[in-house]
Amino acid sequence: RIMLTATLASMAAGLAILALINVWGGVVNVVLGLVVFAVGFGLVVAPATSAIMVSLPVSKAGDGSSVNLLSRQVGGAVGVALIGSVATLAYRRDLSLDDLGLSAAQQDALEKSLSGVEGVTGLTPSMQAAVDATADASVAVGLQWGLGLAALFAAVAAALAFRFEAPAARPASR
Repeated sequence: RIMLTATLASMAAGLAILALINVWGGVVNVVLGLVVFAVGFGLVVAPATSAIMVSLPVSKAGDGSSVNLLSRQVGGAVGVALIGSVATLAYRRDLSLDDLGLSAAQQDALEKSLSGVEGVTGLTPSMQAAVDATADASVAVGLQWGLGLAALFAAVAAALAFRFEAPAARPASR
């Protein structure tokens, strides 16, 4: 319980550090956030798997392993989709293109996604610089919201891991 809580808390702290990129910025922020997150992530797999497997009789070990792997895969996919959606919504909400002198088609391409920035044609160098700066700032806001949400999820998981103790290991059944 303590190990699982600590590793999830480390992941939450790393994600929170990464979410503060607008505040701290720079390479140190990214490296520190990734290292703190990676320590937690690297150490969370074993205690999480152990907590699942010790609660099952030996005859159900294969079932427990399958459910454990399935929950990781589904959780990862749903997490990426949810966090990516939040980041995209924040990017779009923060993106302010009205004062840049863009056509409606150019604004539409930029508002769809960050990849739209690369595909916009017909911009003067000064307009391209303004578009790049605006898009970069909006991406940072999107990352801040997405990573902040991920940090919140990890912190809630840490609190739940601390609150609920894994059942004692069951004796082997014959």
